[in-house]
Amino acid sequence: MAEVRRKRARRGRTVRRARFVPFRHRDRGLAIDVLRFELDDGPSRDIASGTTTLDLSAHRFRRLSLDVEVRVPRTVVSYVLPETERSAPPLALLVVLACPSTRLRRVRRIPLETLAEETASVRLELLRSELRGEVEISAVLARIRNAAIAAPGYAAHAAAKVAGSASIDLLVDPPVRRAGGYLEIRYESFSKSPSFEPGTLYRLDCETDTPILFIDADDAAVRQILDSRGRRGLVARAREVVFDAIGQVVWLRLYMSAIAGADEDGTCAYGWQDGVLRRLLPKLYPDLSDHASRLEQLCADRADGGLESFVERLEALVQTEVRLSDHVRAVAKELG
Repeated sequence: MAEVRRKRARRGRTVRRARFVPFRHRDRGLAIDVLRFELDDGPSRDIASGTTTLDLSAHRFRRLSLDVEVRVPRTVVSYVLPETERSAPPLALLVVLACPSTRLRRVRRIPLETLAEETASVRLELLRSELRGEVEISAVLARIRNAAIAAPGYAAHAAAKVAGSASIDLLVDPPVRRAGGYLEIRYESFSKSPSFEPGTLYRLDCETDTPILFIDADDAAVRQILDSRGRRGLVARAREVVFDAIGQVVWLRLYMSAIAGADEDGTCAYGWQDGVLRRLLPKLYPDLSDHASRLEQLCADRADGGLESFVERLEALVQTEVRLSDHVRAVAKELG
């Protein structure tokens, strides 16, 4: 049976920055529900109203169907539009599904005039191969054309988002182990998913609340090396070099992502980036004594030289951190 539960704040979730909107807007004016779901050709299963997390991680399936309902109160429409536009609202309802781990994003557009009794119903059809980790489903109300005459205090441009809903989380994979507090590591069959490039050993996804390192589970020889627990011998030395090779790219991307996502006030695009910056900045700016001053200097350097100005410094730093040269020499010693 699918597990449903109320959403709770989780450490490391994306920091959603408050943004000033210069027009009337209802951030949580729409109500969204998943009414029922179907797995493959199985029976339809009802979901309790108000469910914010649907956990399907214990189920095996190839296809998933979701019946979604969105309520658009007339009071919200009246609030976000000037009186001259209320009789024929220039709005469309967008039902948005996003899976950050696979970069899947789908939008269903529903003209407002087609709604029955303030309610829209839509069926979403998904393939399991398109999904990984967590999927978010939400609703947005947006303008479909520019206003003939702009009214003060109201959105006037096409595509302006004037109302939204809370999101519903769909979990399709169980929790995975975390390494070092910054990273989740997951073995995945690359040959069974079109989202992985053929012939690659790993892929890092940074655009998530916790970065995920996917390692190809199809190569038994490589996996045997990576999963080995010995501390001596050639296999142990080979494991260190393989992890070093992966680690160089992983740490470089984590560092670059954290640098790109930081603000001078300490706000980061993702919660994990703060921990990465606190690890990195003392090494970049050893002459500065506190995190705030280092962060200020980082933002100044980024403004002056752009992100590319950090690459050379970070490449050298990462090589020393992962101790690649030491481990290569250890392999050479084992080979005699």
